[in-house]
Amino acid sequence: MRVVGLLLAGGQSRRMGGGDKALRPLGGISLLDRVIERLRPQVEAMVLNANGDPARFARFALPVVADSVPGFAGPLAGVIAGLDWAAVERPDCPYVVSVATDAPFLPADLVARLAEGIEGAGADLA
Repeated sequence: MRVVGLLLAGGQSRRMGGGDKALRPLGGISLLDRVIERLRPQVEAMVLNANGDPARFARFALPVVADSVPGFAGPLAGVIAGLDWAAVERPDCPYVVSVATDAPFLPADLVARLAEGIEGAGADLA
């Protein structure tokens, strides 16, 4: 199953005092680095959803897409932006898995488990 990994980092981090939550360190490693490490072996490609200046994520060498819905509409706006990106840039990948960049310990077999659920149920999504 060919899958694009969509990393959601488009929020304003208001409860943490603002800034980029995904860039905050946990044990000396940024949350985003941890999520990339977990997700990269599970997907064909990755795209980062983040608003504002994309240059602050340059070291990750990932495409960065902003919300297409104005006004920080929430994570679903990021999902829409990621789906639009995947349709244009990676039409060879019919599935997109979205993950929050503030949840660094996602399962190392997340995509396989979701794929199994889709195939087992004959579903379009999991």
